[in-house]
Amino acid sequence: MSKTFEKEEVSFSGRLLARGVYNMRGVYQMNKKKITLISMLSVIFILLATVSTAGTIGNPLPGVPEGRWRVTAELDNWDKDMDEGTDLESTRLLAKFTYGISGKVNIFGRIGFAEFEVGSADSDYEPAWGAGAKIKVYEKDNIDAGIVAQIFHFSGDFSGADFDVTEIDIACGANHQFTDVFLGYFGFSISMVEIDFDNGGDHDEDDPFFFFGGIEFKVNNATDIGLEIRTFGESSITLLANFDF
Repeated sequence: MSKTFEKEEVSFSGRLLARGVYNMRGVYQMNKKKITLISMLSVIFILLATVSTAGTIGNPLPGVPEGRWRVTAELDNWDKDMDEGTDLESTRLLAKFTYGISGKVNIFGRIGFAEFEVGSADSDYEPAWGAGAKIKVYEKDNIDAGIVAQIFHFSGDFSGADFDVTEIDIACGANHQFTDVFLGYFGFSISMVEIDFDNGGDHDEDDPFFFFGGIEFKVNNATDIGLEIRTFGESSITLLANFDF
């Protein structure tokens, strides 16, 4: 009788110990996710304090499955130093339409409105468009890498002087799925920007290289919201929302 009682007591104690370890592990995992999220947000806010405005690379990995569509709303502020000390600034309101060619290739187009400022001169909001593609080139565990190529074009006028702005970006980056709802991405890009005035006085970018980084939060299975920054060669803050169909 005594031995049986001792065995049951030991067994009960073992179960309590196992349950305690399991609960501690769960708390650790939750705290680990919170620490990761807080750390990433801190980095983003520190970087935001060092930049002013710019265009959008987005998650460098194709995120739309084969045969599916994604619509992205982008609010984008953009600031880039050009040659001869010229400063080019822009605000863009764009809709981006992405189609999944395959799990590793997405193509996309942009359409919307933009305005530009060159020095003290600024344009009205006029139609703008863009196009590009994303290709996955590396995949291991929950870290993926990809390449983005895109073009953006805008035509406007400053007090009757017509001009065109063309931007071509080639970017390489990676993303990391920190949790089921939180994703971060980063990379570097080469950006070629040209302002072409009909009456002469063309300008090119002063520094073609920049770094970009962003975060995305999954609201539900069909909606993400995110923020992106670009810095060094140019400056940017972009707010975006993805809607999958």
